[in-house]
Amino acid sequence: MVTRPAKYDVTCNQCDVPLQCPQCAATQKNGTPFSLWLRSTPEGTDNGKNFDSRYVSNHNLDFIWHNYKEHWFMLIEEKRFGAIPSTDAQRDTHGMLHQMLVAASGHKVTTVWRGVRPIQYIGYYKIVFEKTTPDDSDWIRINYELVTREQLIKFLQLGLKAGLNLPTAPHSFKKNSNLQS
Repeated sequence: MVTRPAKYDVTCNQCDVPLQCPQCAATQKNGTPFSLWLRSTPEGTDNGKNFDSRYVSNHNLDFIWHNYKEHWFMLIEEKRFGAIPSTDAQRDTHGMLHQMLVAASGHKVTTVWRGVRPIQYIGYYKIVFEKTTPDDSDWIRINYELVTREQLIKFLQLGLKAGLNLPTAPHSFKKNSNLQS
């Protein structure tokens, strides 16, 4: 069993037709050439064993939102068209990352431009749009809480100071755990 290929071909946001290269007519795949390579069985990897889904789970994270002036950051996973929650494997991996960052939050770290300073991790936020952006969606949810476009903007600008009282992680991370966010 090899890690799965990209789930779907890239499609047009307007009409959902698979996109094709205008020069060679090849259907475009979702992902970068490297991510597609990682999900294939590269030569010299013991028939893919090193990348086999029995051993490795690979996921991307959409955004690391860092307010470097106020010394805080958050993780953001974007979902479009009201997408259902991620796979169990992605939730598990992102949940582990969230727990490790919660444990390290507030500790001093060395930064390239600002020296040694404490950085606050303020949470993992799954932002789901009814369509594709705040501008074309009738609704937006952050960790399952309904917010307005203006509240989203304020949250991205101010983080926890925006006063939205959002959960700092989706409740799906807490399945079968005692995780405190």
